[in-house]
Amino acid sequence: MEPEHLGRIRSICDALVAAGFETLDKQADVLCLPRSTTWNIVRGNHKKSGLSADLLGRMLKSPRLPASVRSEIIEYIEAKVGGGFGVTTKFSGRLLRWSKQMCLRGRARCFDEHGICGKQTLVCTGDRQRLLTHVKTLYPGAKVMLAKAANGCKLSRAEALLSLFSNPDLPDEVSTNWVGEQLKRSWHEIADVTRRPSTTAALEALGWHYIPQRGRRGGRGGGSRFERIASRMTTAQVS
Repeated sequence: MEPEHLGRIRSICDALVAAGFETLDKQADVLCLPRSTTWNIVRGNHKKSGLSADLLGRMLKSPRLPASVRSEIIEYIEAKVGGGFGVTTKFSGRLLRWSKQMCLRGRARCFDEHGICGKQTLVCTGDRQRLLTHVKTLYPGAKVMLAKAANGCKLSRAEALLSLFSNPDLPDEVSTNWVGEQLKRSWHEIADVTRRPSTTAALEALGWHYIPQRGRRGGRGGGSRFERIASRMTTAQVS
């Protein structure tokens, strides 16, 4: 197993200890896992593929899971789904299948001759970025809205970025410096997140596009920025 993969799992274990769950019994209880399974996670006795989708799903469903531990688990999933550990798309497919099954409990089975189902509101909890990355495939034509994170809930950098751009009241263009100010980070701490294919797809699902530019910030077109996709299309048609 790659060092980065092991490091991500170790981060989950460290978050557990930092949250006050120092003994094996407490850790197994808060993760909703058997003691033997929890022991293998803590001791690093994993398969080459790492933590399975079923195992991660059970941990995320725990009602007592601390926000800090949940954040580490989500970051692990992001890296694994994004191919950072060299895994196949089979893992991602299982997670997405669960999301689709939630929709099928509504009116998705009641469709017309064109394959279009009745209108419904689907509320999803879990990994926002994974949902946004594949939302066009899972739910074609759906309007996406992100709920605000609960107070005290730690978001990953990608989640914080997507949460910011889910605000419908933002102007059609914002600079990267402004984004850094809103997230209380320097842009250099966030820039690498925008290069992930999953983040690009998630931003597009929210109606935004990142435009990188070299050099220092300047006027319009003079620095890296984010633009609404609808605004860019209108500008292209006019020109």
